[in-house]
Amino acid sequence: MSAQVHEAGFEVVYHNDLSPCNFVFRQQIPVAIIDFDAASFGRRVYDLGYAAWLWLQIGDEEISPREQVRRLALFANAYGELECSAIVEAMLVRQTIIIQQGRRAANNAMAEWAQAARIWTLRELAV
Repeated sequence: MSAQVHEAGFEVVYHNDLSPCNFVFRQQIPVAIIDFDAASFGRRVYDLGYAAWLWLQIGDEEISPREQVRRLALFANAYGELECSAIVEAMLVRQTIIIQQGRRAANNAMAEWAQAARIWTLRELAV
C-alpha cells in the first residue's frame, strides 16, 4: 500500500461486498470469496459492518432482537479487534449507501429493504 493511501487513513484493500452471495460454499461451509470488482482502499470495519448486516440477518423481523444482538457480539468477539459499536456504525453507513444506491437506480425494493434494516438497527443496536 502506498504511503499516500496509508496517510489517507485507509487500512486495507477491502472487498466492499462481503455478502453471502459472493462466497463459494462446499457442504454449506464458505471456502472462497469471489467477485472483487467493487474492491477498493478503505477501512476494514466497512467490510465487517456489511458482512455482519447480511450474514447475521440484522434487521430480520423473524429473528428476535436478543438473538441478533447475541450474534453480533459473537461476530465482534471472533474478529477480536473492534467493538460492536464500531461495527454497528459501519453497518449504518453501509445501509445508508444502499438506500441511496437504490433510490438513484429507481430500485425501490432495495431502498426500502435497506431503510427497514437501518430503522431496525437504529432502534435495536445503536448506542
